Amino acid sequence: MLGGGMRQSGVLAAAGLYALEHNVARLAEDHSRAEALGAHLRDLGLGEVSVATNMVFLTPRAGLDLSALAAHGLRTSAPDPTMRLVIHRDIDDLAFNATMEAFSTLANLRGVA
Repeated sequence: MLGGGMRQSGVLAAAGLYALEHNVARLAEDHSRAEALGAHLRDLGLGEVSVATNMVFLTPRAGLDLSALAAHGLRTSAPDPTMRLVIHRDIDDLAFNATMEAFSTLANLRGVA
């Protein structure tokens, strides 16, 4: 009643083993895409950008309204103060390119780039 959450540790370990056995080889693709997205956001001048493995962190410039991203199918929560974008194996070329284009359009709408 006061714990016992680790009784599922075998299930969690199995998921970890599966990931190590089936997905490690393609992690470089996620890291490469994260670097490309980070560079794109920097080039657009949307704010402060940092990249760590498969994650891109964007702290938007003051006054930048990210709600325009929704028109391109990107749902975001308000940055607090930083937005985290995570690239993973379920992000295909179409989704990645759409994300890049959505941020480009946002920059053009706001006269940033």
